[in-house]
Amino acid sequence: MSLPQPYRVDAQKLAIIEQFLAELPMKRVLRTDKAGWSAYGLDHPEITIDFRTSDRSAHALLIGNLTTSKAQRYVGDPARPYVFLVDIGYVSQFTGTVSSYRVKTIFDIDLSSLSEIGLFKAGKAVVGLVLAGGAWRISKPFGAATNPVEMSEVLLNLRSLKAIAYVEEQAPNLAKLGFTPPSFSLVLGDAHGGRQTLDFGATDETGFLYMRRGSGADIIKLLASDLDFRSFEPEKLLGEAPFKESINNLRRLIIQDRGAMTEFAVDSLSQPPDYSYRGRKLDEGTFISFYVKCINLVAVGHQPWTPAGEPEVTLISELRDGSRKILQLYPRDANTYFMRPNDGKILFFTDAAQVALVRAWMKKLTQAE
Repeated sequence: MSLPQPYRVDAQKLAIIEQFLAELPMKRVLRTDKAGWSAYGLDHPEITIDFRTSDRSAHALLIGNLTTSKAQRYVGDPARPYVFLVDIGYVSQFTGTVSSYRVKTIFDIDLSSLSEIGLFKAGKAVVGLVLAGGAWRISKPFGAATNPVEMSEVLLNLRSLKAIAYVEEQAPNLAKLGFTPPSFSLVLGDAHGGRQTLDFGATDETGFLYMRRGSGADIIKLLASDLDFRSFEPEKLLGEAPFKESINNLRRLIIQDRGAMTEFAVDSLSQPPDYSYRGRKLDEGTFISFYVKCINLVAVGHQPWTPAGEPEVTLISELRDGSRKILQLYPRDANTYFMRPNDGKILFFTDAAQVALVRAWMKKLTQAE
């Protein structure tokens, strides 16, 4: 679009308009002289369409009054002494607002290869997300794995965003629309090096959220209900599971609970796999259910903390390649435990209820039948 501003336009919408101009079907033809055009509203038409054809010749289409039935409009060509009747459905393509002709897609980058997301609130980073090794990770304000389900929801919502309408003012009041400063900003990057910044302003009384593409006056209206910024919160996206490991790689599992040590042996190469405790063979399904409870000790929050004293629970998995995974759990409060993976810094905490499940299933396995 060149006027009123150089806006992006909907190619499909323009293709329909082009087709209608080229093949506009006439319902009826009335012959008259130009003196009688006022009766049809063609002396001062409601809509005038000027266009050029491929041979560069100029043409015009005048759209006048509705008929008494309201089903057709009178249409004229200023170069010919005719009045045509056209079904209203055809000429309605030319009665839209500027917004109706504009493209409803928001993104310039390749959303299918999205590789980086940053959300900022009042200029301060809320979360940074990067795609690494085929998996999304939190990069800010701390480093951690994401929950695949929550992350998929974020990506799905982003990819489904569409412009509902546009702010039509040529010089919109940015302060009134909530852009000085913006309430939130999304910085997106794709695998091809493309980058795009989207600024978000206020939500009006009708439920529209204002969004600004780039630094110009290209301001879009979105449904506020289509974008929940709370879904970007790091704690909601957090999916760190430091003890997660395939049971097929496990050789031995050791759990130290309040000083008492329990050890399980695993032979995943035998057919069927063999799981035992103190030489006693364990039911495969029961042991797998217990192991799932162990690897489901996932972070539910983030809080840096310096270890003090001995851990209450320590889980150690010895793997077939000789490496080990260690997860130490320290009481945080009545509902949570600090998590310390591999003697490192404690950055996360997990639900006490999940720790209780590990204890309950361990008791079930170790009790003699």
